[in-house]
Amino acid sequence: MALKTALSVLGGVVLILVLGGGYAWTSDYGFEATVTEKRATSDGGVIVLTPKVLPTTVEQNLAREAFCMIKVGNFVVYNIQSERVRVYESEGGRIIYDTANGGLQVAPLPQCL
Repeated sequence: MALKTALSVLGGVVLILVLGGGYAWTSDYGFEATVTEKRATSDGGVIVLTPKVLPTTVEQNLAREAFCMIKVGNFVVYNIQSERVRVYESEGGRIIYDTANGGLQVAPLPQCL
């Protein structure tokens, strides 16, 4: 009897995860994340985004000007299906970068040019 109950619970958990993942994908849900790492490249750099609720990371290539403006710890909203990335100074703060609106959203600092 205990095995049957355990399998029922496990089946319910799997169903919830599948339905939740399907909803997140089809609705292009925006997961909250943080910039956790930066790596410079010859033409700009790569930022590593770590979502708050997913056990994974996402890498985003950036041009030099945008890479220079983004700091480790910046708040990010990452849309799972469209892969849209919006980087903010902090949660509720000024937007710095948006892949859907042409990239850098603020004037770059002189040292970033």
